[in-house]
Amino acid sequence: MLTDHDIRRIVDGTGKPPKDFVRFFGEGEIKMTKRHPFWVRLATRRAVMALRWGRNRCILLDKQDQCTVYEHRPLACREHPFNITVAESGAVTNLALSTIVDCPFELDGQITKKEFRAICKWNEDESEEYQVRVKKWNRRRTGGGTRTDFMEFLGFDWNEGGKNPLHDLGSTDGMPSFA
Repeated sequence: MLTDHDIRRIVDGTGKPPKDFVRFFGEGEIKMTKRHPFWVRLATRRAVMALRWGRNRCILLDKQDQCTVYEHRPLACREHPFNITVAESGAVTNLALSTIVDCPFELDGQITKKEFRAICKWNEDESEEYQVRVKKWNRRRTGGGTRTDFMEFLGFDWNEGGKNPLHDLGSTDGMPSFA
């Protein structure tokens, strides 16, 4: 899944427009609880944003399976291949290997607990901010809309890339990553 922060990092870092790497997956295409806060109400269906896939793989991978947006990759990719649960105190309460998709880039063993918690907290904070925006969109009186409308609501032009100085959601500078 993607947040608006993830999209902003990729757009700003690569100049790619969201339409090149974002896909809206419907309820029959992704396993999520019906009440998950990332569901976006569109005019004809509910959907969640995620990275596009082609030929059974992320479209942002090159022929050698290397991420072409590595420095700007989404937080979920930074946590991969782990599913992590963090308590309010910041303690990691559950850590499991993801079985969703294989990742050839496992942890190298060089990350500290502090860095690990920092990524988890960063992801949690950005996810919470995105959930607030989705809730606001879903509660609008005008009903759903198109994916283009939702992207504009978040401050993006679906068809245009490049850095937007009016929409700075932060960078990845100084943040640890697992791979």
